[in-house]
Amino acid sequence: MIRSARRLPYWSRDPNVGRAIGALLLALVVVVRPVRGQGLDPQDPLAAAPDATRPAVTPTIQPRRLDFGVSLFDGYDLSSVSESQPGLVSDPLLHQNAGFTGVNASLSFSQTGQDNSFSAAGGTGLRYYSISPSGLPANYYGGLNFTTKVSRHLSLRGSEVASLSPFYGFSSALSTPTNPPQIVGAALDQGAVQVNTFSSDSAFGLTWTLGPRASVNAGYSLNWVDTEDSTYRSHAQSANGSYQYQKTKYLSLRAGYGYSRSALDQQTSPYFASHNFDGGIGYRRPLSFSRRSIVGFSIGSTMFTEGSTRSLYVTGDASLSHQMSRRWVASFAYNRGVGRAAAQTLPYVSDTVSAAVSGLVTPKFALTGSGGYSRGSTVSSSANGYYSIYTSARASYVLSRFVPVYAEYVYYFYTFDTATGLVSGFPTQVDRHGIRVGLSYAVPLIGRRPTRR
Repeated sequence: MIRSARRLPYWSRDPNVGRAIGALLLALVVVVRPVRGQGLDPQDPLAAAPDATRPAVTPTIQPRRLDFGVSLFDGYDLSSVSESQPGLVSDPLLHQNAGFTGVNASLSFSQTGQDNSFSAAGGTGLRYYSISPSGLPANYYGGLNFTTKVSRHLSLRGSEVASLSPFYGFSSALSTPTNPPQIVGAALDQGAVQVNTFSSDSAFGLTWTLGPRASVNAGYSLNWVDTEDSTYRSHAQSANGSYQYQKTKYLSLRAGYGYSRSALDQQTSPYFASHNFDGGIGYRRPLSFSRRSIVGFSIGSTMFTEGSTRSLYVTGDASLSHQMSRRWVASFAYNRGVGRAAAQTLPYVSDTVSAAVSGLVTPKFALTGSGGYSRGSTVSSSANGYYSIYTSARASYVLSRFVPVYAEYVYYFYTFDTATGLVSGFPTQVDRHGIRVGLSYAVPLIGRRPTRR
């Protein structure tokens, strides 16, 4: 049975879509810290440390860099949580209004050559909660990316990103796939359950150049999540291959196939498989009326299998970036895909929209902001849906060379229609507002500070 995805145009009839649009407008007006060259996620508090108060609007590419960053801050969260199982004891660190003091530290390295590139980053952070002074939740992350040209026609690429967090959350619903994956820690602001969680994402791929316009790509990826609670443990792997032909400077044609399989470690939960048919086009070019704007998109399809049931969905992504001035940059991204969401025994088809703006008001005063909205519904016979929102706005000011200060507001919200498919203890809804005020400083140990204008 082929089931069309046309039943999913929920944007117009979703009663909560106004809330999401408002959150995105907040991000565009107030605006988030830019993503650094080392692949740090602007939604991750650990990413605030590296050069957070000195955004590199016009970065200078350097062959080798080593940067150390540290951040010290006070914060307060206003949280509201709905349990999937009534009667469970709420975790005071995540489910109640709480004040805390935090410190983050990170170290990132990159080296770029003519035919090779390598980057690595690692960091840690801890928080002290006044309502639970005996505990100090700490998280750790680390990873690396590399590309290398083995021969004239063959190039290899690989990545590994791992993190250990005291919280399990729903952050994957708001993330847009990147290649290579961003090296970040768990987003503590998006935690929903207090349970030690280890996650690992590994990927390897190769590109074989057949000629000036044609190439063959192949890849493999593995995702692993391990927790103290066996109900949250999961693993997923996928393999793919494709042929690409560069029709014009901006237009490419692709034909490929990929297979993905994911499962929870619970014996009672089945595994789910998807067949990805990458028969589509890719397009990326500067706009004719604005050479500072670059637009790109790609289209594909995914067939999802559950027993004898077959469901076909159109997938793809689109992006738009615009250099508004020498000091201001804006970006927009959209992604549609099929996969399993956090703490879910059911797979989802999801649409994710994100936007970000960053820039300098004065050489010492910076404003940054971002927002994301994700909406999904199950592709299996068990009906359920969710939507989630994340926004962040930051203002930073350099009082002196060694005293950069910042103030930040974050908002995180998600809700499921029902508890169907949720693992035991995972909340059906989280609504959290947070304020952060602190110091954030970074220093290059190797290399120079990026050129600023």
